[in-house]
Amino acid sequence: MVARSGARMRADMAGQPGWLRGLADRRVEVAEALPAQTLGPAGAGLWTLARGSSAHAASMVAPWLARATGAPVPALRVDAVLSVPATLPPPGSVVIAISQSGRTPDVVEAARRLRTAGCHVVALVNERGALASEASHVLELGIGAERAIPATKTVLAQVALLWLLGIEAASRPGDGDGVRRQVEVESLVDAVAEALADTEPVDRAVGRLVSAPPVAGTGRGVTSGLAAEWAHKVMETSGLPIFAASAAELAHGPVAIAAPGRSVVGFAVDAAARRTVGDVLGRAEARGAETLLVAPGGAIALPQDELSGLLAGMVRAQMLAERMAVALGCDPDVAFGLAKVTATQ
Repeated sequence: MVARSGARMRADMAGQPGWLRGLADRRVEVAEALPAQTLGPAGAGLWTLARGSSAHAASMVAPWLARATGAPVPALRVDAVLSVPATLPPPGSVVIAISQSGRTPDVVEAARRLRTAGCHVVALVNERGALASEASHVLELGIGAERAIPATKTVLAQVALLWLLGIEAASRPGDGDGVRRQVEVESLVDAVAEALADTEPVDRAVGRLVSAPPVAGTGRGVTSGLAAEWAHKVMETSGLPIFAASAAELAHGPVAIAAPGRSVVGFAVDAAARRTVGDVLGRAEARGAETLLVAPGGAIALPQDELSGLLAGMVRAQMLAERMAVALGCDPDVAFGLAKVTATQ
């Protein structure tokens, strides 16, 4: 095993509470990223555009954005935007193009086509790059460079800023009168800091997961994206193949991969998600698999508040991935054969 394996990934994760403390101060900046009429009859709503972990961040926040704005927030497929004929939202739509590096070639090209088609493109990036030049507005995470290959703190920052953007969108008049909500960050900071400090349940879970390698991650609502992000991180850091799907999708057949010597990990925050995820984990157990629930009242506990629980769940997922990799003799800092920018075309 590499000396001090995972040290850079742990250092990246440790910076998350400090960044969250300044979240409320970003409100005016986030509001300025939205055109005057985002919602209502004169607007065409919000869309997202991303790949990889950035796409997972968007999917985690999509249910919240839909409730906050009163309209669905579809995820645009990069391939569909670049196809001929292209699949594009109507002119006037607000598209949040999310990329840590801001340099992924096909995301940059998709943003260019969207802006040419009359969309308002907001680039949500950690580093200014080519994507910023194709955007109508740029929001920088300002969380600092990540030292490890797997993205951790940038994904949490993306989720938090998208949540803040949803609050601003909901404050716009639209069909009725917008209601300006308070932005309370101390509970978020505490939830993330406490999750980072509480290592014992994660370490216990890692021992079980190493003995029965995970084959699936699952969630519901906001945690469906979290399950996908956790699976993504485990594949990056440990090289284990993991299927990620919502609890309902996993129950419709793929739960057959659950078997003795394997495990399934579920993520949930609200009561409805806990019921659905608990049901599919019960089916996995009936097939002889080990299961782990990351949720309020689970083997790895989370706060019950939706956003605090989601952010703490993201930290728990990062910790599980990092510690599993180390336990398996891998170095999660390096993620063999991978780079921070994936040059998809």
